[in-house]
Amino acid sequence: SSQNVIKGADYANSKKSAKVRTNDLINRLTFEEKLAFTGGFQGFLIPGINRLGIRPAMMADASQGVRLSTIYVEGKSTSFPGMLPLASTWNDELAFEFGKSMAEECRALGVDILLGPGINMQRLSVGGRNFEYMGEDPYLTSRIATDYVKGLQSEKIIACAKHLIANDQEFCRHIANSIVGERTLREIYLPPWEAVIKNANCMAIMTGNNALNGIPCAINKSLIADILRKEYGFKGIAMTDWQNTNYYPEKQNLVLASGETLLMPVNTTFSNWIKEEIKNSPDRQKDFEIQLNKMIYPTIYTLFDMGVYDRFPQDTKYLESYPKHKELAEKCA
Repeated sequence: SSQNVIKGADYANSKKSAKVRTNDLINRLTFEEKLAFTGGFQGFLIPGINRLGIRPAMMADASQGVRLSTIYVEGKSTSFPGMLPLASTWNDELAFEFGKSMAEECRALGVDILLGPGINMQRLSVGGRNFEYMGEDPYLTSRIATDYVKGLQSEKIIACAKHLIANDQEFCRHIANSIVGERTLREIYLPPWEAVIKNANCMAIMTGNNALNGIPCAINKSLIADILRKEYGFKGIAMTDWQNTNYYPEKQNLVLASGETLLMPVNTTFSNWIKEEIKNSPDRQKDFEIQLNKMIYPTIYTLFDMGVYDRFPQDTKYLESYPKHKELAEKCA
């Protein structure tokens, strides 16, 4: 509720930078609230802090239109072609309009983060998520995805590119191990990620269900912290695909250093590990709090930077755009 906002606080001042507002809000959070910010809430939400007037942020699945079953309001969604048909147009401008139209429907439905585009390379013909991706060519995917993300974020909807990386199969997807050499990784798998981050300022990414060369993507420091954040300059939310860190209860210590910021849909395994560590060594709480501050910073920064905390979730004026979206879907098809 906006009535709970602390008047005069930096986090509540839209004229302040996202950096200042983020630091101010984090300094006002309790340890438990910081821990809560590392995980999802009710399936497809980032939790809010009611006592400070911070609302939850809502996500929805994408790829062929906004997936209505993952959101908490009634409404309509245009049935767009998938990502592979979009890439098959070889049309940057169409990709931008596609993303912008998806964003307008998100605004109409109260969605803040769209879980797309899918930018994995189609390396395995029977990959169960191939319909979400843009084909086999890293250059084509880079071009189409860049303009899709630009279109989506032009209306202040956070684009979440997925699934980092080599998420090539659905069979045993949470324990599958993709073995990829450095040259293949750099020349085929990584170019679309570099493109959407450097050329479109993509503000969210989702890590894959799989492991890469034996290390789960969801807690893979070399991928997230080193390549995406340090090398490419990624500043946004890095979230897990659903339940991934829970499959590795013995590796929860790797979460904090990985560069991952949000554990979806819940952070129970991680949260319990933190609490157990503090129970056994109470003097470690301060150190954990410092690490939690760093972990949740990109999530909160992104929500401020993209205006999520400064707007009402739904904006009905965007309903007027739906007829144009149908025409665009037919044009893409």
